[in-house]
Amino acid sequence: MNDLRNSGEGKNMSSRIQLFEMAVKQCDSLLIRFPDRQPILSIQHQLDYLLAVTRGEQDSSRLGEIVIGALTAREVEPLSPEAAGVFYKVAAEARLMQGE
Repeated sequence: MNDLRNSGEGKNMSSRIQLFEMAVKQCDSLLIRFPDRQPILSIQHQLDYLLAVTRGEQDSSRLGEIVIGALTAREVEPLSPEAAGVFYKVAAEARLMQGE
């Protein structure tokens, strides 16, 4: 039973990493178009942190500081609805991570 649970966690971890990596690509694309937008730079830093936590490279003590959803609503939606959709999924995933 423990093996089944662990394999499920591995799948969740893999899909979480894929989501975060997709968001990084969207963020990189936005930064090419809008290099001086501080909110997008903030999203980039938060994505780097979320990836590091997911990979076990950093602790999760700062998950409560993730504000990707709010930044997306204010700053990203007008620039790229596609990126906004991905970032909202990341924000939801970050909330789930807080409860783990």
